[in-house]
Amino acid sequence: MTTTYSSDFVDDVMPPKAGKKAKNVHYDKCPLILLLDESGSMRGESIKQLNKGVKKLKQKLMDDEEAKKTVEISIIHVKGNKPYVDKQTDFSSVEEFNVHQLSDSGRTPNRQALEMAVEKVSQRKKYLRQEGTNYYRPWLILITDGVPTDLNGKGNELKALIQEQIKGKHLLPWAFGTDNADMDFLKEIFSKERTFKLSNNRFDSIFEWVSNSMGVVSSSARGEKTNVPNPGNLPGISVEV
Repeated sequence: MTTTYSSDFVDDVMPPKAGKKAKNVHYDKCPLILLLDESGSMRGESIKQLNKGVKKLKQKLMDDEEAKKTVEISIIHVKGNKPYVDKQTDFSSVEEFNVHQLSDSGRTPNRQALEMAVEKVSQRKKYLRQEGTNYYRPWLILITDGVPTDLNGKGNELKALIQEQIKGKHLLPWAFGTDNADMDFLKEIFSKERTFKLSNNRFDSIFEWVSNSMGVVSSSARGEKTNVPNPGNLPGISVEV
């Protein structure tokens, strides 16, 4: 597949900036929030490869001078009965991003994690506006290997929430599920165009794509149409149909 995704990456409330960025202006920010499944079913090789993928993400972003100055990263740990963000995984610069070893335990509270992510992104955008900092549309990446354990009949509400975020240009969400994930749920919530299947624990391919995409975003001029690669072109990732 050679499909690319075209976007100007401009957020809903930020005015576009004409022309290319000058070297002496304050860098725009691009919040990136990762929802990582660390439930008990990730035990063994899966959690090991997920840890390697996160480390690879930081390394590649550190090697990209534009992305290093632009990207802000936060991780939501999706595990137990309730997802959480700790001090080490709240929004931080690439240089300060230093996540502890991910460990597996408990259930898969994907619904709460997505609701938390939308709220945290909203708070971060508010903070950046108050600081007078321009920002690109935030990215949300969900990586999961299981079935949501906390839907509790709120699947339609969750779908409406995520679709409103997409249509309103509030954020750019993407979902990656392993062979054991509920792909029908992911396609229902994210739409099939933004849902991908992961095979053979190739978490490194996901983070390869994320880092490459952040490089594209960080070097783009605000308001211009720019293409990011299709994740389905990388090893172990396929498009869900």
